Amino acid sequence: MQLRIYLIKIEITMSQWTHVNASIRIDSIRMIGMTEPKPGNRELWSEDKETKYDFDLPGGSEGTLDYHLWVNPSNSAMAAYTLNIFGDLRSFGKEDVPEILEYLNNVIENQMIRSGIVEINIEYGDTIILIYDDLKGEWVEVYRK
Repeated sequence: MQLRIYLIKIEITMSQWTHVNASIRIDSIRMIGMTEPKPGNRELWSEDKETKYDFDLPGGSEGTLDYHLWVNPSNSAMAAYTLNIFGDLRSFGKEDVPEILEYLNNVIENQMIRSGIVEINIEYGDTIILIYDDLKGEWVEVYRK
């Protein structure tokens, strides 16, 4: 009688999630004919209406970031808009973070940004906090853990 022993290696891989929370104050002197900021498209459909494409917003394997644009009801207020960007991106790791920064730069292009803060939490990795430096006109990393 022979005794056979088999070793089986099983690897369980956890999903990589990245969590994003951002708030950007956009100042504007609103006049007739001026358009409000365009944070991006949430989704577009193919011509055959069978395939959904996420567009503009950074996305993981289960969808994109989302946003809410608050419009100040007072047209005479300098603080015209607040843009909140948030979401949980699956299969999105630290190598993908530049995609978020590129998106943020596209959103604020040609806008008057008073302030902005972004927290990017990469599970099993870093938490990154950025602020918008209005004197430099760019996002600046102020914390990484």
